[in-house]
Amino acid sequence: MAVPASRAVRTEGTTRWLSLAWPIVVAVLLIGITGVRLVDLELDPPFTKRIGDVSDEGYWAHNARLKALTGAFVQDPFNQALTTAPLYTAINALVFSLLGVSLGTARLVSAVAGVFTLLAGAGVIARTTGNRRWAAAFVAVLGVNDLFFAYNRIGLVEPTLNLFVFMAFLAFYQGLGSSRLWWFAASGACFGFAVLTKATGVYVLLAFLLAFAMELIVWRTVSARAFAAWVAGMGLPGVAGLTVAWLGF
Repeated sequence: MAVPASRAVRTEGTTRWLSLAWPIVVAVLLIGITGVRLVDLELDPPFTKRIGDVSDEGYWAHNARLKALTGAFVQDPFNQALTTAPLYTAINALVFSLLGVSLGTARLVSAVAGVFTLLAGAGVIARTTGNRRWAAAFVAVLGVNDLFFAYNRIGLVEPTLNLFVFMAFLAFYQGLGSSRLWWFAASGACFGFAVLTKATGVYVLLAFLLAFAMELIVWRTVSARAFAAWVAGMGLPGVAGLTVAWLGF
């Protein structure tokens, strides 16, 4: 049965309108999600959500604050942040040196990391499903999740850790799609940065070992060289970290 010409024209017009409106909708969504994370960062977390970890902000920023104010990371025996989260401490120290030491700047890293985590997660969804609208739905749902939002606005390590983990998975799936070894090296490097961001990131290693085992043994979609590239990439952050420490940053 032939489709009436008027209906075909309307359908074509609707499809064209949606194709033009979709990028605008996504852009507005990203601008809104970013804006609410960056405005008035010194405000207290919402009283409707219990965030017991907010008292931990001080000691995660401690060594970075010392670096910005005194020129040295270590001035006392309390060095938990420097020893268990050296990359996060270095990033915080850089932000403090550029923007000054305040509660707002201590939370800025988490806010920015939260936005880029949404983008990296959307990339993973788009790569694994082939559906960009599912990726946009991921951003919309997680972007307004109250717990995720609250932790994006306090100065803890986990938002930055999550960012590097999502980046590692994004590079891994990019490697599966292109078979280019440097994507796997980038994935390993991002995982290494996650561990340097906070030592507990090492637990994610199990997920990558399982993923490689499935791809290598069960589905045979990658070669052993991909895993070797991933391991080599994982060592790069360690070498970089030791170099920076040796230079006395």
